[in-house]
Amino acid sequence: MELKRRDSHTFILIYRFIKTMNSFQKFRCARCAGEVEAKTVSGHCPHCVASSSLFQESVGHSSRRRFLSALGLGAVAFATRDLWERGAFAEELLRQTPWVEEGPFYPSRLPLDRDNDLVIVGDSVTPSVGEITHISGRLLNQKGEPIKNAVVEIWQTDAHSVYFQERGQKDNFDPNFQGFGQFETGSNGEYRFRTIKPVPYEGRPAAHIHFKVKVPKQPEWTTQLYIKGFGGNARDGVYSGIGSAEEQASVTVDFKPVANSRIKELAAHFDIVPGATPRDGGRGGGPGRGGPGGPGGPGGPPGWDDGGVGF
Repeated sequence: MELKRRDSHTFILIYRFIKTMNSFQKFRCARCAGEVEAKTVSGHCPHCVASSSLFQESVGHSSRRRFLSALGLGAVAFATRDLWERGAFAEELLRQTPWVEEGPFYPSRLPLDRDNDLVIVGDSVTPSVGEITHISGRLLNQKGEPIKNAVVEIWQTDAHSVYFQERGQKDNFDPNFQGFGQFETGSNGEYRFRTIKPVPYEGRPAAHIHFKVKVPKQPEWTTQLYIKGFGGNARDGVYSGIGSAEEQASVTVDFKPVANSRIKELAAHFDIVPGATPRDGGRGGGPGRGGPGGPGGPGGPPGWDDGGVGF
């Protein structure tokens, strides 16, 4: 009697578990006429089978164990499928961001004002020329965990296609554009900048923003952000050298209008998962301004920990 009670309890627990995992068409039990969502081969609901001699009559002692075992394996299969699907989705979210070369215009001497607002310099009230753009995202490791206390840096040309690094050689630059900015990530790995929409220049038909990530005890890591649908992307040697279409897409985002902005601001979201370097050790684009681009850049920074450890 005790064995029967224990088996009955197990039967009902498994029935309830499967009920939560899947939706079944409702039917009426042949014995109690109750409306239920699962039934046995005999046409009775599990409660009737478990609480009466029908349980003993429908299956023998050894057959009952095989039945419960099979039912349990089925429940495990449903749970495993669910976990696998969620795991596959998480893996898709954690696609590594391709490494892209630093280029020759990282400032050799950083500007005095290097905060995350590149549109206003110091105490000036005059904004820079260009379409004001808010760039934001999260810095994540390969497990999807935020990387905190990291420094994210960006640099780009002004609206006249002049880098901060070039101001000693050119005089047509915008003095109201900072050209370079830094942001330290917090516990959620988030970063944000206010800058201008990037513009192309001679030798680089793809408008872009340079990114550098500095994580304690890791080599410095760089990439570039591009505008989705920009006409010059396909003709840019560095962009073409990034690799596959999927890799290019991971560094190419929409620059969308900000709702209700009176000055027609834009916004772009760019999550960064450092670690991936150019495949075959030789891709990453060629020279910057004035160069033909194409393959030939370095094979990526050595020693970046791509094992998904918590930074």
